[in-house]
This record gives sequence, C-alpha cells and structure tokens, in this order.
Amino acid sequence: MRNSNEEYKKLCIELSERNFKLIKENKELRGNKQSSKGSAVETILNVGSGYFIAMALNLFFLPHFIDGIVEQSILIAAMIGLVYTITSMIRSFVFRRLFNKMTGKRKWL
Repeated sequence: MRNSNEEYKKLCIELSERNFKLIKENKELRGNKQSSKGSAVETILNVGSGYFIAMALNLFFLPHFIDGIVEQSILIAAMIGLVYTITSMIRSFVFRRLFNKMTGKRKWL
C-alpha cells in the first residue's frame, strides 16, 4: 500500500511539471499573437491593394477575353474567375507572411 502511494505522488509531481511546461510554452506562443490594431492594418492593406490589383487586371487582362465575355462563354468566365481567385490567394498569402514576420517587432502591430 505504501509503495502505490509513493508512485501516485511521483506521478502527480511529474504531471504537474509537464502541465507547468505546457502552460509556459502556451504563454510564449500567445506572446507572438497579432494585436487587433495589427489585424485591422493588415486587412485594410490587403483589401485596399486587392482593389488596385483587380483594377489592373480589369484594364490589362479582361480585354484579351472580350469575345468570350460577349458570347457569355462558361469556360471563359471560369478562367477569369480562376485568375482573380489565384491572384487574391497569392496576395493574401504574401500579406499574411509579411505581417507574421513583422508581429512583435513593431509596437503598432
């Protein structure tokens, strides 16, 4: 009986130490979290740049597909939608990586 009590105490101590380490690691991870202001800045820049990128695509990309647009071709519509979607995904990825790198280095992020 005494032996199992000691094993139980050892196990409790070991679990407490593990929990302490996990809590400490979690606090360190939360320390790199982006602030609300940083998220707002990122969103504004991402959406704002998206507007100008879409305008550029409208001016330089869409004229190449004018015949397909006039004919209301599903294939052309799908290709145009795919180009805009891929462009948006790349833009969002770049901004996310940029802001992840900047988080914690500046006070306003």
